[in-house]
Amino acid sequence: MPIRAISFDFHGTLALPYPSPGAIYAEVAADYGLKLPVSALDQRFPEAFMEVRRGASAAYGADESDARDFWFAVVRATFQPLLTPEAKVSDTLCMALFAAFGEARHWRLLPEAQACLSWCAKAGLPVAICSNFDARIHRLVAAHGLGPCAQVLPSTLVGTPKPDPELLLLAMSLLEVEPEELLHVGDNQHEDGGAAQAAGCPWLEVARDHGVQLAALQSAIQKDLS
Repeated sequence: MPIRAISFDFHGTLALPYPSPGAIYAEVAADYGLKLPVSALDQRFPEAFMEVRRGASAAYGADESDARDFWFAVVRATFQPLLTPEAKVSDTLCMALFAAFGEARHWRLLPEAQACLSWCAKAGLPVAICSNFDARIHRLVAAHGLGPCAQVLPSTLVGTPKPDPELLLLAMSLLEVEPEELLHVGDNQHEDGGAAQAAGCPWLEVARDHGVQLAALQSAIQKDLS
């Protein structure tokens, strides 16, 4: 069956934190009296994220409240090993960092992200952004002018993140396409590739450092549009 719609992952596919997670952590923490090297925070962040994810019932959060709790735990797991034992990471700092990652200035679009979405519009292919994220993604998509997007769907909508297929199945339902008619584009083999396989739709893998490339996207679906 021909491809009739496209779903894009967000983080690593369309955009990345800017300048880096550690740099954002260091900038915000400095306002709360915590001065730590960006390099140490960048090194610690992925370790902390994986530690929290392993213990979470739903990575990234099962709903909006749970998403805040999840990221508060990541903040604490990132900072605490770098602090003295008596120092504590406050809820206020956690909330400030949660809000910071919802600001457009802390994200940069990957080079061909907008060109790919614009091309989809010209080709008559509706777009959904399907991301392991929460409601903050709506502000980021709007502020960066990404689009047109028929749907912007964070995983908190369905209560479970990719690689569970529910987010892609929701996109298919809203876009009124069959699994074989939706091409999912993402950078994470486990999350994006796993979700696409479970949902029964094709998957285009992209490199996180470069994001989606227009030529690769066109090559993946051009034959189905002719």
